[in-house]
Amino acid sequence: MSNHHYNKSYVIDLHNRSIGRMASVLILILKKIYNDNPHYTSKLILTNVGSLKISSKLLNKKYWRHTGYPGGIKFKFGYNFDVPTLVKMILLGMLNKTSLDKRLFKTILMINDLQNIPTINNIQYINV
Repeated sequence: MSNHHYNKSYVIDLHNRSIGRMASVLILILKKIYNDNPHYTSKLILTNVGSLKISSKLLNKKYWRHTGYPGGIKFKFGYNFDVPTLVKMILLGMLNKTSLDKRLFKTILMINDLQNIPTINNIQYINV
């Protein structure tokens, strides 16, 4: 295993990008980060999450869940969620339903502007 990717943070600026197109790119990047370093020490930092372009189709989509009780089906529309939650739901829908991919999802950190990035030594900016 190479150590050059150990504990690295990757920053992606999502300003004025389409949420669906960015989600597919983010999944590829997450899997690449994991393949380089399978110990979950790298972080994927998403900036300007609040300025993503969200289509009206996603805002009017019904997101279903089940409470576990008979007749317990519930739904909310996309406009009931804040943008980071909507991004998380879209990414979780695109990941495989394995515990590995759910743990991989925990490496994502969403912030609204670059001033809020925590002090991390090894940052790489990804232009997508």
